[in-house]
Amino acid sequence: MSSQGRCDVLLCEAGGRVGYQVLRSLARHGLRVGVCDSSDRGMSFRSRYAVRKAVSPSPVRNPDGYARFVASEAASSGAVAVLPIFYPEVLSERRKMLPEGVLLPVETPEKLRMLDDKLSACSLAASLGIRQPRMYADPAEVDCWPAVFKRTSGLGGSGVYFPKDAAALSNLVSKSRRGGYLIMDFIDGSDVCVDAVRWGSFYQAWAYRVLEPRTKGMSVLRESVEAPELISALKSILDEIDYNGLCGCDFRVDNVTGESYFLECNPRFSGGLGSQIASGFDQPYVLWQASTGLALDCTTSGFISGKVTESLGDALTLLNRKFKKKTLSWAEVRACLGLFGRTFDDFYLDDLRAGVYSLLHGR
Repeated sequence: MSSQGRCDVLLCEAGGRVGYQVLRSLARHGLRVGVCDSSDRGMSFRSRYAVRKAVSPSPVRNPDGYARFVASEAASSGAVAVLPIFYPEVLSERRKMLPEGVLLPVETPEKLRMLDDKLSACSLAASLGIRQPRMYADPAEVDCWPAVFKRTSGLGGSGVYFPKDAAALSNLVSKSRRGGYLIMDFIDGSDVCVDAVRWGSFYQAWAYRVLEPRTKGMSVLRESVEAPELISALKSILDEIDYNGLCGCDFRVDNVTGESYFLECNPRFSGGLGSQIASGFDQPYVLWQASTGLALDCTTSGFISGKVTESLGDALTLLNRKFKKKTLSWAEVRACLGLFGRTFDDFYLDDLRAGVYSLLHGR
């Protein structure tokens, strides 16, 4: 699948739901947006807002071919900027391959890896005095179960496990000899995610609490929250390394004490982008404004609190999963009933083809 329209911004690895939110955001502000992805099986390829669509090589399996393809697409489309939704480090490492004058608003590979690698991000947060779960240098020291086992890299909760005993942890460690990992205490609570744009002296960030899933994976049910302390903590991390661009940060908030714990940074768009946009933080357009030198305002809109689901399809799946159980806790009942009347952040009446595709295919 391909189309040859001219565009202002070319989005890479943008076929899925996160890319679709970026597409809608920028198109809503009058920009002509093209999308490319290593698969055409994504809702952005069904959207009427994409003026250009193309299938690219995989940035993971063929990074050089991917960069050459993006460079060619940027040149032929007349794009002012190229914006990767995922794997920003691939294009950052090959920045010189892009046509002269094309903007790539992502940081250096070194800064991206410093934040993306969970070990180095935790070290950075610790140096700034930001609270974290207790970490274990030796698996034999773990004395509280379940524990949390994390591979140092992974997207959407992949590589995160919750071993319930020493044998399960030992099995995970034995399978990870070739890669780094972290072992930490499990905090009984909820995840709060902060997404930000920092560009020079400008900084803006907003937060949401993950309601579903409760443990790991891309969020499908979220609630906007005000979290000034966590927003400030992320700012201190980004200021420390003079990071310019977008970044997300995950925290765990203890249900009993209310204390927050740093978990990881993600120097890319987050799976909860729809919640941020719905709450007044239009992160993709803010990044466009910052990187292209347009006027910026830290108070672009007032905070809007609300619960947002990832899609109507996910909402129905959640309801089905909950009601198939023989018994439900009161919290689960409220989660199901609370779905009615929420905003579905990737299902829009003005772009039904994309929304129906997401509903049917989960993409």
